[in-house]
Amino acid sequence: MFVLGADADDIGTIRGIADFATGLGIDTVQFMILTPLPGTPLLHDMTKSGRLLHTDWSKYDAQYVVFRPRLMSPTALQIETFRAMGRFYSWRYILRHLARLDFHYTALGIFGKTAVHKSLKVSSAYLDDLDFNTG
Repeated sequence: MFVLGADADDIGTIRGIADFATGLGIDTVQFMILTPLPGTPLLHDMTKSGRLLHTDWSKYDAQYVVFRPRLMSPTALQIETFRAMGRFYSWRYILRHLARLDFHYTALGIFGKTAVHKSLKVSSAYLDDLDFNTG
């Protein structure tokens, strides 16, 4: 599991982490968005510095950007996180496992690819709202 969106992270960092994870030859991965959860020092710091985008707690699930990152836009962090997942669960991943007759991970790769596309579609309204609030 990789958490993306720390103050030192930029788009290049996220792409590098996706390449690193892909190069490890591991079978599964999760890319999560840094989330300042209630009761944590991170939430306190983000609130104090005015970096929270909203307090719709239903979006505080590590799948949505809920704060302003330092080195990229919230929309870029959201999209690049999905792209990292898409890069990991690529056709190459699927075919590699299919060639090994490992149908479990082949199916997982197909599911991962499908989930990325669905997530982008579902979050498009959220991303549009982020663009409206931050643009």
